[in-house]
Amino acid sequence: MELKIGRQLLFRHNIPLFKTFGKNFTIFGNVHLARGKYDPKEDYAHTAPQHRQYLSFDGIGSGTPSEREKQYYKHKASTAVQNVYEHRINKLNAQEVQTLIIKDKKRVKDIKTRYGMERLVEDLIVESMQRGEFDNLSGNGKPLPQRIEHNPYVDFTTHKMNQVLIDNGFAPEWITLQKEIREEKESLLNDMSSVKQKLSKPVTYEDMEMWESHVNKWKGRVDQLNSKINKYNLLVPILMKQMFLFDLHKTCETMLKEHEDSKEQESSVKS
Repeated sequence: MELKIGRQLLFRHNIPLFKTFGKNFTIFGNVHLARGKYDPKEDYAHTAPQHRQYLSFDGIGSGTPSEREKQYYKHKASTAVQNVYEHRINKLNAQEVQTLIIKDKKRVKDIKTRYGMERLVEDLIVESMQRGEFDNLSGNGKPLPQRIEHNPYVDFTTHKMNQVLIDNGFAPEWITLQKEIREEKESLLNDMSSVKQKLSKPVTYEDMEMWESHVNKWKGRVDQLNSKINKYNLLVPILMKQMFLFDLHKTCETMLKEHEDSKEQESSVKS
């Protein structure tokens, strides 16, 4: 009892000393041992158990363990799907970037080739002018002659280019195609007329078989002819110059009808 009273009196008379000792111990010593009545820092707030994170299933989900297991596998499946989707998107983007790079390289190469060809032509023209090969040209220093037969449906540049080709013994492709189409069509019609002349009056079953066999042979020629007509229609600069496709079936029907009509006329004349 006397020892206890002595300790209390000692503590009361040395309160400033204990405060100083507590502060120094807080700074230089172990912090959690110095906390107490004279420590200005308060203790940490207590954390309730329901706010703690689960350690199983990567901390995903809530509820019972079975419910958290289901939620974990659903999350895992959705994450896998998202990763696959992102991988495909990145792969497509990489392919698109690679395609654009290849196109850019090809475009740059084409530009260099075109500019190189233009520079080569320009250098050849300059060298020819320095040698004097352009000094004695007909019409040097004069404007291009205005031709009366200028087509108003064709632009001036195209007309002049065609005229230059014609003057030098060449012709535009659509003019050459027009000539070939006309010649092939006339040849085909002549062959059909010659076969028609061999038909008897009236037309027999053997005549129709012969006619059908020739029609099958003409189909290949008609296909080639129509192919040239399609190409000609794309190249011809004038809409009014375009041609219709050759209709073999309609042409055959017309010829057979003419053959029957000629038979009726002959019979009427005889009567």
